[in-house]
Amino acid sequence: MPVPPGAGAYQPTGPHHAFTWPRQPAHLPPRINSRRPDFPFPPSSRPAATQRMPPNPTQPRRETTTTAQGRGTSGICRREEEGSMAVDEEEAFEEVDPTGRFGRYADVLGLGSVKKVYRGFDLEEGIEVAWNRVRLRALADRDPGMVERLHAEVRLLRSLHHEHIIGFHKVWLDREAGVLNFITEVCTSGSLREYRDRHRHVSVKALKKWARQILLGLDHLHTHDPCIIHRDLNCSNVFINGNTGQLQDTR
Repeated sequence: MPVPPGAGAYQPTGPHHAFTWPRQPAHLPPRINSRRPDFPFPPSSRPAATQRMPPNPTQPRRETTTTAQGRGTSGICRREEEGSMAVDEEEAFEEVDPTGRFGRYADVLGLGSVKKVYRGFDLEEGIEVAWNRVRLRALADRDPGMVERLHAEVRLLRSLHHEHIIGFHKVWLDREAGVLNFITEVCTSGSLREYRDRHRHVSVKALKKWARQILLGLDHLHTHDPCIIHRDLNCSNVFINGNTGQLQDTR
């Protein structure tokens, strides 16, 4: 049987056969068996980080999943690493409306002298909303007549339904805290002023589209019976959904 060059002599050994390989030349370093468990370090000098720990049959294998934060969830899952343990915690509501449909988170979306807007969640529809809180006591200290006018305005605005006007979902009074709460739609990209600060290069076509939507919302207010005048229309009171480019007036 022919032997490949340099492969050594072929020696039959009964029913089994084996090759005899030549010695390693003297000028080459000795071969290293990379299949040895202590390669490339001897057991005494192997770094601790490379030690292989045998599996623990009594400890179940942990499965990790990635939870994407998005709209339409009853809570946002946060992943906290504690050693080798991953813990998912559901964000808790700070407050719930009397019907149990709407929940308020601690995140503040907007702040005024007597009004504060929080991020909220609609459990029935599975969408995020804006939870507005107006401190009536602070408002009454400035002008006692403003409280009654505010109630009348809220009742009127609840009757408005237009795609370019932020809609009201629910209004109720917390007499013990002296706070008027109302739930409205939330726009994902904030006010138009904030949006323009982030995106300064906008085409004339986009500006015309925004202006048309604002005028459509104003037209709905002006043709309403009774007529409604905004009186405070500016970029801070116009909100936008950046993924669709839809504008909405705050009324």
